[in-house]
Amino acid sequence: MNKRFLWVGVLCLVLLGSWLGGSALGAEVQKYVWGSGTMGGLWRIGVGAAVQLINEQYKDKYFFTAAASGGGIENMRRMMGGEFDMTWTQVNVMYDAWNGVGIFEGQKPFKEMRNLMFMGDQTVCVIALA
Repeated sequence: MNKRFLWVGVLCLVLLGSWLGGSALGAEVQKYVWGSGTMGGLWRIGVGAAVQLINEQYKDKYFFTAAASGGGIENMRRMMGGEFDMTWTQVNVMYDAWNGVGIFEGQKPFKEMRNLMFMGDQTVCVIALA
């Protein structure tokens, strides 16, 4: 499990590197908040490690903050509310938010997000604002 978690983290960093590749303007450091999970949980630990590596690698361009949360549904709500720039969530939560159904019934569909990474056997995605 530890090797797999490491490889997922490396893949995440590669994807983030490509996503962040040219979006910084001038010398200004761009700041982002990445929603994770509960303190001590695997999502929080994984995001914390990824944020530390990103901040070290791209310190002149980007600064990420790992924000603890209650998990996937709360992460999506906080992303929809503008509090998170990227987050972890489950595929079904992302689907419900995108279409304004299920958990997000009666709310305007939220289409301002993009899937950066899908972790197949866990049905978990890393998503970012569009």
